Amino acid sequence: MRSKIAFLFSLFLLASPVFAEEFIPGVAVNDAAKMSDKDKQQFYVTVVPADSDMGSTIAVLTKKFIATAKAKANMGVIGPDPDLTARILLVALQVAANDSLKGATILYVGDTKYADELQTAALGSGAVIRTTKYSGK
Repeated sequence: MRSKIAFLFSLFLLASPVFAEEFIPGVAVNDAAKMSDKDKQQFYVTVVPADSDMGSTIAVLTKKFIATAKAKANMGVIGPDPDLTARILLVALQVAANDSLKGATILYVGDTKYADELQTAALGSGAVIRTTKYSGK
């Protein structure tokens, strides 16, 4: 099962049109895994491509967060553009209904300068959020 997930993840990465040359998805996934809640048995990762459309990406991310909350799982959020990834994540957390993400642990890998903003946005959603700097740079 893990190999199938890794394969599908690889296809998704290859299908994404723009990735910064220095961004290594496997490193970012490892960074997220280090922050994961070890009591939760499921770990998902979503990639925000560098050329993401804000509106559609926020809608997709919000749906993924709700599924993550229902599964009481970890969700890593990574992307080659840490500023875009943080902005999209911030809005997705803000549009989530009160406590609709309770049970989700969201793991943002990018730039820790967004930690306070993301923490504030997560409070209303019910999600737990953790941030870390991408270790590949």
